Amino acid sequence: MKKKANSLEILKNARAKRDISLDFKLELDGNTIDVTMTAPDMVWLSRVQETAKAKAKAEAVMDGLDEFPVDEEKWDNYLRLNTAKVDNHEDRVRIVENLQKEKPRDLAEQIALESSWYETAKKIIPKIILVDDKKIFSTSDGLDLYMGLIKDIKIYSLLMSKFAELMSTISAVGDTEKNLTAASSPSLN
Repeated sequence: MKKKANSLEILKNARAKRDISLDFKLELDGNTIDVTMTAPDMVWLSRVQETAKAKAKAEAVMDGLDEFPVDEEKWDNYLRLNTAKVDNHEDRVRIVENLQKEKPRDLAEQIALESSWYETAKKIIPKIILVDDKKIFSTSDGLDLYMGLIKDIKIYSLLMSKFAELMSTISAVGDTEKNLTAASSPSLN
């Protein structure tokens, strides 16, 4: 007879499945650093992004930008920026699909979305990057170092692309779990 797992074991196993991270190489001045980007606290991420969106949209609406269509060229550049460093074609397609779900309806929403990504780059990403299993950008000196690094568009693009890839992976894991749960649930018909 199989021994039932206790609640603590179930919780530990469930958490381990959700500890998603992404390893990649960061090239700086001819040197390569192995970096790990860990999954962010999703409540914190949502709060940072939604606050940035709300502030930016309110300002853009006050300026009348909700009357203008989305800047398609800028939107295409946004999609390219967030997939530029993703090598795997399936990952790139999945990221674009996820980003298209957020596509703004007007210029005010577009500006708000961009603002949320800038805040993500400034507030979230430095807190979830590990080098040698240490959060090197979490101190004020480390944050200053990070802010200097992301002034380089190549580094900024790489980090945003990797963040988009990480979020896409997290979303895919969530979708897989939903599908497994739905498949194992009895039909109500």
